Amino acid sequence: MQKETFFLVYAALLLTAGAVLSFALSRFIRAHLFRRKGFAENPARITLSKILLVFLFYLCFYLVPVLTGKGISPGIWDVSFLILLILAGIDILSHFLPAELQILLLLSSFFTPVKHLIWYDKLSGFLIPALVLLAIYWIIGQRQSAGSVGFGFSDAMFGGWIGLLIGWYQALLAIAVGLILSGIFSAILLSLRTERTKSIPLSPFFVIGIQIIKIMEFA
Repeated sequence: MQKETFFLVYAALLLTAGAVLSFALSRFIRAHLFRRKGFAENPARITLSKILLVFLFYLCFYLVPVLTGKGISPGIWDVSFLILLILAGIDILSHFLPAELQILLLLSSFFTPVKHLIWYDKLSGFLIPALVLLAIYWIIGQRQSAGSVGFGFSDAMFGGWIGLLIGWYQALLAIAVGLILSGIFSAILLSLRTERTKSIPLSPFFVIGIQIIKIMEFA
């Protein structure tokens, strides 16, 4: 147990470093290769507190199934899923999901075998969650101003990537769990009267939803 915990801490550190470096690389690419106004740079700054939050996110993600005795699902270590985790970490750092990593995720997941999923399963796995989230986004957008909607197009795409990896049904379950958890988290922040309740990254909650669904499968 001690060796396993040490390994998971080490994995969380590596993923944190991967998220920070990937964000820095994406920012460099946008600043030097895409110089169009409004697109070249992401104004978010990486702070030590954000890096610590990313590390705690990864650590909790891996430790929860171990502490519950369910064990970590083997698919969690796949390259595609690691890219998904790094994207969630970048979202915590900057509320931003780089298109470069999303394209890499598409290539690594769509063109590599995923157990029990063939190409049309992957296609429906991407489209159904993404369209459901886009529909929710559109409905909320009709009732609120554009800047006050809790999530956007990139979050809908992230839901699609989840479906591409685990199938549309499990993806919808994971997204539902993630939305519930994000709502609880927002309520806690509101009760504490913090000013940061307007911009909560959703992708980490979606990823935690995946882990909860996986734990329930082993139950």
